[in-house]
Amino acid sequence: MQITRIEIKKNVPLTYRDWPDVLEVSPMYNTSVGEQGTTTDIIRITAKLQAGEYTPYLANAVAWAFSQVFQEKSREDVNKYIKFLESRKEKAALNWKDCRKKWLPISSGATYYPLMWKLKNAIQSSSCIGS
Repeated sequence: MQITRIEIKKNVPLTYRDWPDVLEVSPMYNTSVGEQGTTTDIIRITAKLQAGEYTPYLANAVAWAFSQVFQEKSREDVNKYIKFLESRKEKAALNWKDCRKKWLPISSGATYYPLMWKLKNAIQSSSCIGS
């Protein structure tokens, strides 16, 4: 059966203005996990129509629409998070290069060993230390 029009009364089609009288959609809360007031991806749908045989179709259509919107929102959130992580990765790579530029000469033989050699000679030639 294909339903193209739902009526709230005989020959009166359901419009979005009628939704508050006919349809209630509320999120389910999970009090056992997460922060207080955390919702789940589960919704409660209450539909009231005079022609009760159409009520499940209306509820299923709303559930399908919700799932599509929820999936799209989840995709958007994941893509934003991926972009955030990529930007943090790029920033970390730049910071790593800066640190290497600053510290590599100190830890390499170019600066470190001559400095240590001078320090060793100063210590050995000091009048406080006997040879």
